[in-house]
Parts: sequence; structure tokens; C-alpha cells
Amino acid sequence: MKFQILHSRDFELDGQLKSPEWQKANIWELSRIGERGEELGPELNEKGNVRMLRSDDFLYVGLEMEDSDVVQQGKRNQTHLYSMGDTVELFFKPADDTYYWELYGTPNELKTNFFYPSRSYVFLPDSDKFLPEFEVKAHIDGDFNNWQTIDKGWSIEFKLPLKMFEQYGAKFRPGHSWQFLVARQNYSRRLPLKELSTVPAIQEGKFHLIKQYGFLEILS
Repeated sequence: MKFQILHSRDFELDGQLKSPEWQKANIWELSRIGERGEELGPELNEKGNVRMLRSDDFLYVGLEMEDSDVVQQGKRNQTHLYSMGDTVELFFKPADDTYYWELYGTPNELKTNFFYPSRSYVFLPDSDKFLPEFEVKAHIDGDFNNWQTIDKGWSIEFKLPLKMFEQYGAKFRPGHSWQFLVARQNYSRRLPLKELSTVPAIQEGKFHLIKQYGFLEILS
């Protein structure tokens, strides 16, 4: 499945996707991974959407998400934040090579950067040696880390330098093919289980199944 990314001017992040540039981006709805339906139900309980834009120097990724209980107990960058609370995970891979990135952002603006020369290198000790030299900005509509209140949701923006993706020879430009996955890990007191959702929709909650990733069509 192909997903089109339009070209944009550079802009400042506010965590709320309020830049006028976002109005030109395609909007892709998150889909719940279809497991444990007997407890979570057949449909995504707390919805969200994804947008992407590309400037000459950066890839922008934005998400807006419903969330009745915004929680993230992580304290440090460059850690396995998905095990500590609400997290957005991004995966980007050149279609014609084996290496790829796994990037995280959280409601409290923590971030992580893993790089893998191939799937067989996942979580080897060197995979976290690259510092997360990208920008994350988030906004919370609610009372963060308070399970006794009812929140409305949160949003997040990533500003990812294209030079990071292009350092090994692949180009993040029109005419070049990239695979991707956007995944949300949603913790909530009001859900019986952690709810996983993705763009594109995948068959199971294993985010390193590269054959299920979508393809980006990078437009000029």
C-alpha cells in the first residue's frame, strides 16, 4: 500500500499540529491491531490519525490521539519508552536495503533512536548508540499521569532530519522508495488491555515484520 507525502516549507513545532502547513497533508487513520478482540472489542477504542510532510531538509510526522488516561512514567531519553507508558513509534526503511530506524516520542517529549543494519540486529547493544538528534513536541489535553481523572487526548510532532536517513546512501527524495510503520502504544486505566494501533494496518502486534510495512510515495 502506498501513502503520499507532499512537500512543505519548514515550520516550527507546537505539538498541536496548528501550523498551516499541516492542512495540505494527507490524513491517515490509525487501525487497531486485531488481537484480544474479546476484551478490547472489534474497533479501535481511542482513535487517532497520522500526517506526514517533507521539506528539503526534514521529515515531519504528526499525530492526534484520543486518550482518556495520558500516562508515561519514563524519565530518560534513549530508553525503551514503550514499556513505560503512552508512546508513538516510527519505523523507516529504504525499500531496497536492509537497514532501518525505530524512533520514539512520548507525551512528556522523551525520545529514543534505535538503528538496525537489518532485522537480525534488533536490540543488539550497539543499536542505541546513535543519539536521538531529532525534535519532538507534544501537547496534552488533560491531567498527565493522573489515573483518577478523565483526559481528552494528546498530540505529538516529530521533526526528523533527512540527513539521518540519507547517511548510508539511500535518498529520501522523489523517485526513491521507503517503507514505514507508525505505531501507537496506548496505556489507559479505562481499557482492559494496552491498545495497539498502526498506520498502515498490520496483522499482528509485531512491529518488525517489515513485509507488512507501507510504502511512501515522496512527491515533489
